[in-house]
Amino acid sequence: MSFSFEDISQQLINADVAKKVEDELLPPRYPMQFIFSELVLKEGPIDLSIHAVNAVFDFKNRDIIVSNDKKATAAAIAEGLKLFAWKDYPSKKSAFPRYFMVWMSPKLKAMLFDKSRNDVPIHILLHPIGEISANENKYYKDDHTIDPYYLSIGINYLLTEHFLVYHHRYAVRVDKQLKDPAFNIPICIVFPIFSGTAHTAFPKYESVHFLEIVDGLVQSALVKYFPLDKQLETRLVMGRLAISAFSIGGELLKRLFKDPKAAILKKVDEVYTFDCLMSHTERKKNFDEFWSTLKVWQGDDSLKMIRIYSAEVGTVSSVLAELESNLKKYGGGKLIKGQFKKFDGVTVENYKYSFPDTDVELHSTDNSRILVLIPASVFDHYEQLVNPHGIHLWAGHPWFVNSMPTHALYHSNF
Repeated sequence: MSFSFEDISQQLINADVAKKVEDELLPPRYPMQFIFSELVLKEGPIDLSIHAVNAVFDFKNRDIIVSNDKKATAAAIAEGLKLFAWKDYPSKKSAFPRYFMVWMSPKLKAMLFDKSRNDVPIHILLHPIGEISANENKYYKDDHTIDPYYLSIGINYLLTEHFLVYHHRYAVRVDKQLKDPAFNIPICIVFPIFSGTAHTAFPKYESVHFLEIVDGLVQSALVKYFPLDKQLETRLVMGRLAISAFSIGGELLKRLFKDPKAAILKKVDEVYTFDCLMSHTERKKNFDEFWSTLKVWQGDDSLKMIRIYSAEVGTVSSVLAELESNLKKYGGGKLIKGQFKKFDGVTVENYKYSFPDTDVELHSTDNSRILVLIPASVFDHYEQLVNPHGIHLWAGHPWFVNSMPTHALYHSNF
């Protein structure tokens, strides 16, 4: 199958996004002054005299690039963002995904340009179906115009609501990089913008698999990041690959790993779940099934990584019990448990906390599996309480995709 992608960024993204970044997002509405790196939860004794979120979360501050010339800074951020349309989809009635929003980090672009590498590390994030089933009227039009509704999904996830660009731009490897405003890891975010039918048909599209489409995107589209007179001489290939999902987008992950020994899944190196639901009903049963297939996919390969972030105590209870048992059996790793729970019944500044459920951060013996459980009951307090330090816990469910990518990237092999 032919993979030819058209860069439609110029008319649809650049000017609007650069202005949006300049006017609203520099510094970001929720600035990247809270980086989760090695840990989400602090170890050891907790200060019960301050608000729980400040006492418990192990967040760090990162210097942000905001020069005196906001316009130039905004343009530089927007420059890494492109929207590609797959030109060779078979027909208007096709269920193939056509639109991919991509952000390439400055570090990766520089490395590809100076030919120090030709592999492209990729993080794919799968979004929930939401209301997209009712908005297909322009998705497959021949003139490649995209319904503003679809474009807004990509903008919301990457810039204005979930801040994926900023998370990937400001993630750090070691603490000293917190003071290096130019640091960024070499990585490329690929955000497929699904129609309803493309979402439903995922991941097998007639004669081609979704991961083959992304592979085609890497090889035929990403060269468009470079001027025509400076096109790369070497062929780009997909490098290390992480695939993640948020919310009911987890259903796509479950489908992807239905046959965990499928050859195509050898392309995947890391899996992240951001408060994922595998269905709206029987959540625990479906997550347990997903967990079973993930373990088969991972096997004994410690370079294949699983990171699970959840607010649902019941949904991940079997996973937690298994990981705790393994940690006791094999030793090492890390287990931090009940730090928010210590505030249960405690009053701070005339505000009484009630945390009935236990929070957990568990790293397996070889660090190939991580589970972070911040129970929903923690978030309930931040709907009314002034939220310290910009860690927007009042968002609840979306907080995981808004805040945890930096932690997953810290513990990745990117």
